[in-house]
Amino acid sequence: MDSIIHNYHVLGIPIFDRHIGENMFNLISWLLDIICPDWRTKLIAVGSDGANSMTGRLQGVVTRLEEAAIFKIYRTWCGLHQLDLAMYYAYDEVWTGKFLNDMHRFIGYLRAQVSHILRRADITSKIS
Repeated sequence: MDSIIHNYHVLGIPIFDRHIGENMFNLISWLLDIICPDWRTKLIAVGSDGANSMTGRLQGVVTRLEEAAIFKIYRTWCGLHQLDLAMYYAYDEVWTGKFLNDMHRFIGYLRAQVSHILRRADITSKIS
């Protein structure tokens, strides 16, 4: 049997509605119906970032795709999405959390040190 494997890469789909599982599933399934009308029999895996709107057990996009597929699919976590989420939370902590406050206090301390050093040098030169 000569089977041809088609490998589709969908890079981005603009969504102009709320990013909830139902809206995303409807948009994805609509696109897949156009690209490959029998996608439900060919879907073997879905990657996501693990967010609730993606993997929620009742409403998530992956859950809905899994229910729409004829055969069991593999769920994978997309490494780049995980990195994106990790960096988002790390930067959020850096710019709004303790780090920024500590750096502000430290810079103030360093500026005060320069004043203290100059004042001490001035006093020392007057004594000599």
